[in-house]
Amino acid sequence: MSGNHRRKAVSKKTRFDVFKRDSFTCQYCGSSAPDVILNVDHIKPVSAGGDNDPMNLVTSCEPCNSGKGPRQLDDHSVIVKQKRQLDDLNERRLQAEMLCDYRTELKKEPVPELPSVFRFWLHLSKAEPRDSDRDAVEKLLVSAGLRETLHCIEIVTDQYSNAEQAIRMLPRVAAVRRKTKRKPYLRDLLYIRGILRNRLTYVNERMALKLMENAVEGGASTDQIRDASMRVVSWPDWKAAIGALHPQTEG
Repeated sequence: MSGNHRRKAVSKKTRFDVFKRDSFTCQYCGSSAPDVILNVDHIKPVSAGGDNDPMNLVTSCEPCNSGKGPRQLDDHSVIVKQKRQLDDLNERRLQAEMLCDYRTELKKEPVPELPSVFRFWLHLSKAEPRDSDRDAVEKLLVSAGLRETLHCIEIVTDQYSNAEQAIRMLPRVAAVRRKTKRKPYLRDLLYIRGILRNRLTYVNERMALKLMENAVEGGASTDQIRDASMRVVSWPDWKAAIGALHPQTEG
């Protein structure tokens, strides 16, 4: 080999990047680690001027890289054979470590849709989310999916002009929407609670929702609860009215 085309060892990092790019799979026959020993093959040979740029490298299993497939060693080369077996075991161990590192990297990668969600948030709220808020949005995206996350963002940015308050309400709105899917009547009860908030000087909102849910589960209709809520003038009166619809709800 001429001095102009001296072979340089491919670094461990470059090998890892190539294996990762090729999903730890031989690009010639489809075999994958850890079932086979993988090598990095030069597409343009070093002897022809090929270098160690990742674009010139491809993942190849050992048989494909050698071009010879499985071969027997000479009977008199026992020591060489043993060393080769040890080298193979070590290579399998290294590649197993690479696979573990790869899986760890995948877990650390952000959700692919996250940048689009942040752009959507910025478009509606005109404010960049803080780091802590970004974590909340990412958790919602992972748990609820892209469509539901965007819908919740539309709701909070429409209801709250303050961006910080809107993003704080995002998990709560998502939780309420999950509940309304399980309990369709909950949407009407939340509307009725809003009526109480506007009409009465004091409302225990959490208790109000619980009492109304109990009333519905006990047989009362949301129309009956709404009518009762429109007639009362105080929190005690409202509790009594709901209790009359379903006595077990009074507390």
